[in-house]
Amino acid sequence: MGHIGLSKINAEDFQRWNEELGIAAVQNVLNIHDRYDPVKELCRGHGVPYVPYRPLAAESTVHRAQRRRLPPLSWDRIRHACTHRGAPPYSYLVGSTT
Repeated sequence: MGHIGLSKINAEDFQRWNEELGIAAVQNVLNIHDRYDPVKELCRGHGVPYVPYRPLAAESTVHRAQRRRLPPLSWDRIRHACTHRGAPPYSYLVGSTT
């Protein structure tokens, strides 16, 4: 086995498995509703790629849009919102402008 990627782990799991095996990447929930994950900072500190899972919180976003009769979320709407705020388009997807 060449590399190990883990999903849905906590900070304790990260510390343990990174020390024992060396983690190649982590995928955890991070979206507009779940904006903080301490594992993201651990990954940054150890140079491990962090991949947000469900970055748009699609299910809850769709339900809210349907109740409010909003148009569906599209890449064009995301790009427009980010450009209007002076942020890179991908920043909305990961919940950060840095």
